[in-house]
Amino acid sequence: MPAVLIVDDEPEIRHLIRRCLQALDVTCLEAASGQEAVESVRRHDPAVVLLDVRLPDMHGLEVLRAVRQVSPGTSVLMLTAFDDSRIAVQAIQQGADDYMTKPLDVDRLVRRVRELLEAGRLRADLEAVGEPAESDVHFYGLVGRSASIRRVFQWIRRIAPTDMPVLITGESGTGKRRVAEVIHRLSPRAQGPFVTVDCGTLPAHLLESELFGYERGAFTGADQRKVGRIELAQGGTVLLDEIANLPPDGQVKLLQALDEKVVFRLGGTTPVQLDVRIVVASNQDLRGLVERGQFREDLYYRLNVFELRLPPLRERPEDIPLLVEYFLRHFSERYGKTVRGFHPEAMALLLRHTWPGNVRELRNVVERGIVLADRWIGVEHLPPEIQALAGERLDVREAESFAQRAHALLEETEKYILREALDRAGGNRQVAARLLGISLRTLYYKMDRYFPKEGRRRRETAGDG
Repeated sequence: MPAVLIVDDEPEIRHLIRRCLQALDVTCLEAASGQEAVESVRRHDPAVVLLDVRLPDMHGLEVLRAVRQVSPGTSVLMLTAFDDSRIAVQAIQQGADDYMTKPLDVDRLVRRVRELLEAGRLRADLEAVGEPAESDVHFYGLVGRSASIRRVFQWIRRIAPTDMPVLITGESGTGKRRVAEVIHRLSPRAQGPFVTVDCGTLPAHLLESELFGYERGAFTGADQRKVGRIELAQGGTVLLDEIANLPPDGQVKLLQALDEKVVFRLGGTTPVQLDVRIVVASNQDLRGLVERGQFREDLYYRLNVFELRLPPLRERPEDIPLLVEYFLRHFSERYGKTVRGFHPEAMALLLRHTWPGNVRELRNVVERGIVLADRWIGVEHLPPEIQALAGERLDVREAESFAQRAHALLEETEKYILREALDRAGGNRQVAARLLGISLRTLYYKMDRYFPKEGRRRRETAGDG
């Protein structure tokens, strides 16, 4: 059973919080001073610490720093007086997970502690699981075998069943919207709606009414009530894409929706209760926007319960052949064509390209090739900026990078051909070996390399008469 440490010099406050947390399956510990708190963390390693800023022997920020040294994985929720907002912000900057002001909103307190416990269990699970299985190359429309993308698959599996907010970050074209869809699909809310709002395309003066809705007469032209996009996602998930574009007033309302599970339509005074999971995405550095005063710090930390960073394609070049194969099948079916693949020269250029548009750009390149080519996609079917790479010389570092990508391509190609031969032979290894023009012993060797479980199982079961 996880432990929650309540640190406050007032016994009445500690008693009140203990009673509030009875709804959670936790063990409550108490400390009346900073020294007691640090010692309790050292002895009991609580999952969450509720830490008052003003203590008789130490300042709350000193205690926070000590807790972070003793137990880096412990979540800390600061409790501050109403006029201590400056100190609360300092606490967040020094590693606190969140803060709440007194007098405490008990419902919000319980909800926030539950979320911190959930996030802590998630971190522990991810550390225990370690690297995901190498075989996880196709994951609900997401494709890759690199360690970085397989780690993303693992994180999605862990966070999807929870109801915590998720912040998805990554460059344009890395698949943030698709990841949000997969999180929704694997969640208990899968039967509910999945609603997307692109905050980057809507004008600022329309964004707030689009998100939160409005009442009749709220402004000129508001002839009837309109339900907002967040409200339309009741029972499901809403994705707020490019959240950095949300104007200040909208940021305040979103914070209220997260904290109190209610929204107010424009021109309305009646709160609308929400049952919605909020997922946000951004290709900008929200932390940097906070430091420049362009995004609310309290909203940032409220959204950043769990950040899921998607790697750019240039950081996972070994996934390019897999993605190419995936898109080839997809667009061949769409256009009714039987394009076999890319010529080696064309594939070499794909491996050299840096992909500023990431997976979306690669997808477009493959679609273009399918449309223009008959059986094989050649250099002439690639966009001009990729064709131009053929005439450029590689420096030493680029050559090393290209060699790594080429090695990954060769492995993937050999693995694909081996699988194709086995499938055509109906699983008969002698026939597959003849199709490939290799010995049965070589076939076994390659199966053990690429499909170790399958190779051993087939060797132990029926023969290849």
